[in-house]
Amino acid sequence: QALLKKRIADGKPHLAAVQKEEKALQAKLQSEESRLETLKNEKIDTNILLAMEAWYQNDDHIAESIAELDKQLAQWRVERQEIASEFEKDGVTLETWESTIHETEQRWQDELTTLQQQETQWNVQAKLAEFADNLENGQPCPLCGALEHPFPMTAHGAQTKTQDFSNKQQEISRQLRTLRERYQRFTHLSLRWKDKTAQLEQQEINLQQWHNRRDTHRAQFCWPSFSATDKTAFLTYKDENRVAEGQIKVVESTIKEVRTQISLAQNKIDKYKNSLSEFEQNLAVAEGVIRQSEAQLRVLQRRDFEKHTQTTLSTKKQTIEQKIKHLED
Repeated sequence: QALLKKRIADGKPHLAAVQKEEKALQAKLQSEESRLETLKNEKIDTNILLAMEAWYQNDDHIAESIAELDKQLAQWRVERQEIASEFEKDGVTLETWESTIHETEQRWQDELTTLQQQETQWNVQAKLAEFADNLENGQPCPLCGALEHPFPMTAHGAQTKTQDFSNKQQEISRQLRTLRERYQRFTHLSLRWKDKTAQLEQQEINLQQWHNRRDTHRAQFCWPSFSATDKTAFLTYKDENRVAEGQIKVVESTIKEVRTQISLAQNKIDKYKNSLSEFEQNLAVAEGVIRQSEAQLRVLQRRDFEKHTQTTLSTKKQTIEQKIKHLED
């Protein structure tokens, strides 16, 4: 009985300590769950964050495409201007080069025709002069048949004149060849200019389409707390959201650990309660036995054992001693 009471007395403080620990854990669990709920409420919806991320990525792609087209257009405009400069170096323009060359060519052709006519006339005169040089007095002229030749034609510097005509014709031919070469070069440059212009026009159409696409895309921006043209607020919030997600994971891990500790504490409480209950039941049984035995005890008189033998008395003595020992235990 004394041992049971000692065990009960020793066990109750342990039970109280575990119950206190379990209560503290329950309070911590409630605090962490409240904190978790607050973090989740303050954290932006992941689906919204992903939607914004996708929107900004698409906007960046459109901006990069526009920038690339602008860069290409600028380069092509420079190339087209370089082609136009080739015409300006020769004193013509893209609009007038062909007519200018045709007019120049016609002028050279006219000059060549005039020169050829002059040469023909000179050749006739030179032939006549040759006839004149061969005239003899008293001999008939092969052209007119006259026997007298008072004023024969003379050709001064015939060889020099002929060479002059040849040089001029060669110079005109060279000018015409140069003109034809210029015409071919300008034709090639003109084709390049037209191709480059067509490319520029098509690229400008593409650029406008990309601008229209960006306008349509930005019209779909539906997050009033953020800017469609400045990602600073979004990136800041994204970083804060990443930190919040880390905090949520830490709190969830803490909650899981606290629940495990609460479960262990509750198991201890159940174990202590069961043990104390068993001890109290055993104590109650022992006290009942004691009360029952005490009720059965009485003071022995001489007449209670004078009729018994020594052996019988010894046996009863042993039985009573055993009961007393049992009660004491």
